[in-house]
Amino acid sequence: MQTEGTSNRIAYFDHLRVTSIFLIMVLHAASLKWYDTDIHSASWLTMNAYKTLTDHAVLLFVMISGALFLSRDIPIKKIFSKYVLRMAVAFVVWSIIYAAVSNYMFGIGSVIEVALASHYHLWFIPMIAGLYICLPILRLFVRSDKMIRYFLLISFIIAFVIPAVLNLLSVFGNVTISGYLGGKTISDYAGYMYERLDESKICMVTGYAFYFIAGYYLHNIEFRKKARIILYCLAILNIAVTFAFSVLDAYTTGWPSDTFHANFNISVMLAAAAIFVFFKNVIRDESNRTGYGKIIRILSDCSFGAYLIHALVIEQLSLRLGLNALSFSTVLAVPVIAVITFAVSFAVSWLLNKIPFINKYIV
Repeated sequence: MQTEGTSNRIAYFDHLRVTSIFLIMVLHAASLKWYDTDIHSASWLTMNAYKTLTDHAVLLFVMISGALFLSRDIPIKKIFSKYVLRMAVAFVVWSIIYAAVSNYMFGIGSVIEVALASHYHLWFIPMIAGLYICLPILRLFVRSDKMIRYFLLISFIIAFVIPAVLNLLSVFGNVTISGYLGGKTISDYAGYMYERLDESKICMVTGYAFYFIAGYYLHNIEFRKKARIILYCLAILNIAVTFAFSVLDAYTTGWPSDTFHANFNISVMLAAAAIFVFFKNVIRDESNRTGYGKIIRILSDCSFGAYLIHALVIEQLSLRLGLNALSFSTVLAVPVIAVITFAVSFAVSWLLNKIPFINKYIV
């Protein structure tokens, strides 16, 4: 989660980072009990709504990183010695911290085993490190607008459209056409085709690189007001459709599924793009010079540490204090937990950022 120097900071990136971190906290506060709650209850529907509204949050960090890193010609040596090394150290240290907190009572062997598996939210670190490693290659795709549009189009079709169609058929295609499908359902064949697509590994070169390059592209092009409004409306419409599909999916299968909450869901992508464009057109660089802007800059600088810490806070609030999305009205509980987590995570991150070495590699 790269930040800019003070003299050339881009204000809307700072605002996006802080907003995204809060949305991630809402997402994880809602997700903690999402799998364990009756899918027919109002609480589950509320948690599902919060998830649907915040699924895109972490992808905004990928887009910001793409906009920043692809705009500069960074030497390969610096990529590894500064950025990749930092990600590697942070990943190892925080994997151990989370494993130690949750499994210390079972002995060192259990801690090591859990640390090797890492923690659910730390997936972001090796993913972004991989994009950093591929920077010299990815920069080849942004040499011209034509090349960028070609990459984004191919990536969109392979990573978003085809899986979306197969997912819909897999979940809702329980129709047998014996004369044509040998007694199997459309769902059976859709699942088979999805497995073949996954085995092809095509999405490996069009996955998160899509968001990385999309961030650069959206940062460097201008949308007319009409185009922005269309993008916002499409995002809102798709979020509503995704909520409906995720509920229908749960009712059809009998349990919650992340099928329609995945990072390569079209609605998630549209929401990320819409929010990115919105902040770009609303937040001006002059705002960074105000008192409020200075606070946002400080919070932005602590955002990586807050991301690393926040899952621990959410889990401990539930474990030690019994505070989770089901503690009282879910509508209120989720944002309350997110606000508490936000305050604690950023306070700890700010303190850790004051410590030499730790501020360079751990947060």
